Amino acid sequence: MFSPGCQKDDTTYIPEFSITADKNKGLTTDQIKFKINPEDNIPRNEKIHCRWDWNNDSVFDTKFSDDLEFRHRFFKPGEYNVLCQVLSISGGKKMKSIKIVIDQGYSAPVADFQISPETGHFMIDFLFDAGCTNDYEDSIETLRFRWDFEDDGIWDTQFSNETFINHTFGKTGVFKVILNVVDPSNRSGNITKTVIVHRRDTCIVPEFIWHSETGRVGDTFTFDAGASYYMDDTSKILNYKWFFPEAEYIGDTVEAVIEHKFRFPGPNIVRLVVEDGIGLQNSIEKELFIIDENTPPRPVLIAPIKYGNVETQFYLNTWESIDDFTPSSELLIRWDFDGDGSWDTGKSAEKEYYHQYASEGRYNCIMEIEDEEGLTATASKELWVSPHNNPTSFIRDRRDGKYYSTVKIGGQWWMSQNLDYRDEEKMDIPMFQKCYDEDDRMCDQFGSLYQSGRCISYIEEGNKICPEGWRIPNIDDIINLSVNIPENEPRNSLMVGGSLGFNARYTGFGSYVFVINQLGIITDTIYTYERFMEEVRFMTSTKRNSFPEISQYVYGIQRNYDGFNQMWKTIDGYYPIRCIKE
Repeated sequence: MFSPGCQKDDTTYIPEFSITADKNKGLTTDQIKFKINPEDNIPRNEKIHCRWDWNNDSVFDTKFSDDLEFRHRFFKPGEYNVLCQVLSISGGKKMKSIKIVIDQGYSAPVADFQISPETGHFMIDFLFDAGCTNDYEDSIETLRFRWDFEDDGIWDTQFSNETFINHTFGKTGVFKVILNVVDPSNRSGNITKTVIVHRRDTCIVPEFIWHSETGRVGDTFTFDAGASYYMDDTSKILNYKWFFPEAEYIGDTVEAVIEHKFRFPGPNIVRLVVEDGIGLQNSIEKELFIIDENTPPRPVLIAPIKYGNVETQFYLNTWESIDDFTPSSELLIRWDFDGDGSWDTGKSAEKEYYHQYASEGRYNCIMEIEDEEGLTATASKELWVSPHNNPTSFIRDRRDGKYYSTVKIGGQWWMSQNLDYRDEEKMDIPMFQKCYDEDDRMCDQFGSLYQSGRCISYIEEGNKICPEGWRIPNIDDIINLSVNIPENEPRNSLMVGGSLGFNARYTGFGSYVFVINQLGIITDTIYTYERFMEEVRFMTSTKRNSFPEISQYVYGIQRNYDGFNQMWKTIDGYYPIRCIKE
């Protein structure tokens, strides 16, 4: 059983309405506004739609619409019985009509025209056709037309009954074309349309090819536009204009072949404009991918042993040399070991070489590197050869890739150059490493200075400052070293070229002091560097037993003393390190 609230309402709503018009008498030129006026309250769940039959011929001229207002123009005079049908959503229908009287009115023609082609070059004969012009009272045959092709206020034609006309502009530009149309009652209408007139003639077919040995920046490219032609006359002489991405322009020329050098690598757009004798043209663009310029190789010569002797096998490594295009493995190397201008080897892809000098002296060892296109570059190293015969070698620190020369003195292997392992964040040792005068170039040339107290604490905690397999020497190592130092010239035997091959240099040392204010707070640190080119003091890992917090054992040489210095110095100093093999 259904409750009353759920019963379906089958009532059909039949709308009650009236029709009004803003005027019951008008002209053929008027737009008359019709309106549906509901005369009862439309139920909330209802909506009405209407459709119109303007001449009561039983054929509705509009579709159903919920718009209750409509405008209509009657183009012929007469008495019209306008019929309107209103339909509700529930299916209720009702028809009503209204009478309208229309007298003859007169309106201006509605001017319009078409352009063919819509755009073209300045020698094209454009067709302007006004056949789409409309007049509601008069036939198109009774209308008159005139034209202004340049919007200059001067009519270029007289009135004519012809609806079309041809016109050639003779120059390029954007032209506003005005059509003026007059009907028999001298009412007129105008319309303006724009025509773009250019130089492009599709009968000109531009084409070009190019050639280059390698396609690189700086190469001479040859461009040939000889395949360009004019469709209707292949014998026609053409002119050529070239546009390159460097904002360079070459033209006008009747020569179809030109040369050009590109300055920038990557995609480059080349544009060719081909013209006939009267200025008509067509163009083509092509993209060329230009490879970067082939520059000479960048040579890198690594010679870990700079100071050796007549027994030394000098190791020469060029693997870090690079080239823009040739892989390092394919670069060719040759050697001039004594710098006399005569190559001592042929060209080879081998990047490592050992060479032993037969006699003492300073030799300018030159390496030449060559890429696959024959470009070359050189690098050189000065190698010092002493007449002595201590065993020599070299090591490579895996932590940073640096090489160090080594020498065997007595039963010990020593580094024969200063350590240059620089401070890293992961070491977390403030003030650990410095360069003389705080200039990185001094470290590059002479190695680093190390703060002795912090270094000793660091290695006492089980860490390493020297390369793997090597350590900072202690006082016992220095005593063993001194046993092998000749009594007649201890200083000279330790210097570069000396009999021991230790190759010490006067690289100085450093120290620091804290600046402390009245509250006992450190406000600054002052570093002092001294005795460069006068003295060198090397660090050891030995602290003085009686003053371990302030005193440390160091050793070295100085310019104004022939002996071998061994002394206790402040633990706050900065000294170079010579590592010894474990």
